[in-house]
Amino acid sequence: MKSSKQGKVCEDRFIKENIIPRGHKVLGIDKRKLDTRGGWPDIITVKDGEVHVYEVKSGNHKIDDHQMEVLKALHNLGAIVHLIHFETLDSEPTETVWSRH
Repeated sequence: MKSSKQGKVCEDRFIKENIIPRGHKVLGIDKRKLDTRGGWPDIITVKDGEVHVYEVKSGNHKIDDHQMEVLKALHNLGAIVHLIHFETLDSEPTETVWSRH
């Protein structure tokens, strides 16, 4: 996410309202400054031995080419990829899931 404040709000909200109730254990949340993230997913969880990675976007922000490359590599290694988008801070998120191969 480009806006760190908006991104943090959306990430925290998604964890509280969606990830924890699904029974996932949060392994990591990328809290580095936006210019040092290097395409790594925003959130990493595990449930029932399966790794899930989450990229959270809001507004007009899109996944860039490098982020997509990282997500595809993690998916090829067996991670389940979740692409989350909030239109606004108050909207319900949409979620696209790339299931395991």
